[in-house]
Amino acid sequence: MIMKKALFIISLRYPLINAINIKMHELQDKPADIILDDTIRTDSYQLAENLRKSQIFDNVFFTNPAGYDGIKKFFQNFNIHKSFIKACYGSYLNCKLKYLYKFNQQKYLDNVIINGGHIDLSLYDDIYVCSQSEISWLCLNYLTQNDAIKNINLVEEGLSIYLNDDIVKKYSLMYPKQKIFSYLYEPDLVTYYNNSENIISKKIPKMSIYDKSFIEKLNYIFSYKYIQPLNNKIIFFEQVFESMPSYFKNKFLQIFLYNSYKKHLKKDNLFNAQLNIINELINILISRNLIAKFYIKLHPRTKNIKTLLRPYLLENLSNKSSIPWEIYCLNQNCNDSIWITLYSSSVLNKILCFQEISNIKFIFLYKSNTFLRNKARNLEIFYSKFSKKYCNYIIIPNNLDELEEEINCKFNKL
Repeated sequence: MIMKKALFIISLRYPLINAINIKMHELQDKPADIILDDTIRTDSYQLAENLRKSQIFDNVFFTNPAGYDGIKKFFQNFNIHKSFIKACYGSYLNCKLKYLYKFNQQKYLDNVIINGGHIDLSLYDDIYVCSQSEISWLCLNYLTQNDAIKNINLVEEGLSIYLNDDIVKKYSLMYPKQKIFSYLYEPDLVTYYNNSENIISKKIPKMSIYDKSFIEKLNYIFSYKYIQPLNNKIIFFEQVFESMPSYFKNKFLQIFLYNSYKKHLKKDNLFNAQLNIINELINILISRNLIAKFYIKLHPRTKNIKTLLRPYLLENLSNKSSIPWEIYCLNQNCNDSIWITLYSSSVLNKILCFQEISNIKFIFLYKSNTFLRNKARNLEIFYSKFSKKYCNYIIIPNNLDELEEEINCKFNKL
């Protein structure tokens, strides 16, 4: 009799680490496949290939959930050198996928998987998910309708799962016959009350800097080669905010595409707020002779890198590789450092996800700007719960003068 497998469906880099963690430490004796439901980046193909060669999973299926560049994208990013015929063909492929998803789901699977071969859903009796894509719902619907699974395991995707129960409740309502296991590193830090009988929290085993086999696998998968020490440093974690597209300089387009313009205006305000804060931070560090300790960690989705940031980048100027920060933390001694961000949650993963806690101060700057303060209000409850459990790690200055005081206090002691 063929042993049934577990199926992982993962769409982002941080959840991929969590999936590998669960597979290596919780499901060592259970065969498993993974659908890497990644949006296409320049390093996505290599990531899938590295994951396949690591032999953690029996099969690695690589998909294209974002679809193909079609006519709409052609006109949004008009470039005379781009082929209109190629854009038309991309739109045709997107329409084909939509048609197959509705009328022939097995063929949809065969077409959306662009690397890894044919997938047979009858082989699975367990599923671990961190993806909201069509292929994820297709697999879940098949497995639940055929009574192949009793549980649906949701893999932690980041801070949002601690702040809102929308996603967990969505699965609970859609699949009432299944138990919904929400896998988190710190279940007691969620900010909402769970009153659903079929939702159960489970702990992901925390990662350790001494787990050499685990670290070697992850380093290979993510092509990690960074060797510069990161202790006694000041690191700013950039967040991906979009500046106003150049075509909105046209007043007619501002009126004609008003809703889109209004949405981009909010993003542009956040973009400029972050840029101004980084500029002031650089001036503070220069005046205190601390600029040599300063680095900027770009968000993986950042594409347009401003000249201001380039001298301080932790990685290459193109930001082509999207190595999760947790991989750095597994390999580095980060003691006696300050990590600064507007309100990015990834800085806290050094405590949330790890057995070993380093001597680090986490500074959140969202109160220093009106746009940012309004954006981050729903984080207050989480930060409060975190601070009660892990005292003296989080600092939330009201302005940049208080930030300067914290930096002076930290580095005058060293």
